[in-house]
Amino acid sequence: MVVAGMARTGTTVMLTAAKATLAELVAAAGDTAALATVDEALEIVQRTEERYYEPELNRLKAELLAAGDQTAHAAHAAAAALSAAESQGSVPFAERARRLHATLINDSRETGLAVRADGRPDQDRGKLSVAAEAHTDSARSPVTARRRTAPPTRTASNVKSPGQAC
Repeated sequence: MVVAGMARTGTTVMLTAAKATLAELVAAAGDTAALATVDEALEIVQRTEERYYEPELNRLKAELLAAGDQTAHAAHAAAAALSAAESQGSVPFAERARRLHATLINDSRETGLAVRADGRPDQDRGKLSVAAEAHTDSARSPVTARRRTAPPTRTASNVKSPGQAC
């Protein structure tokens, strides 16, 4: 396995991105080890200060937590992803994190969970803070959208045969 070989030889360049890809594949297979893989990658970020993929790791962690119905923890991870992306000046990573954070804040509204601007549960208030609402929009992330809808079914009418025009 490539990731294990990288770790064994002490290679850390792009190891966090490789672990993120591994976590996504593990999650797609339905294995619960995906979150542990992301946590390992975040530990590598802290140890080596290779921060390039930190925003995406936190975003992936948020998606995995959200898929496990841990919305408050997921919102905190999404806020960390947004903060890391903005501090790096990474517009694409920041936009992905912002959309996920907004989705999680909107989900918390639907369930009545109060969440602070940093994504942590707000035990003292029964509503969202104004600062948290400033980070929201109506976009849905692919993972949280998948949780809500069943995959499309393939039927004879929507499957194209080879050579058939699109």
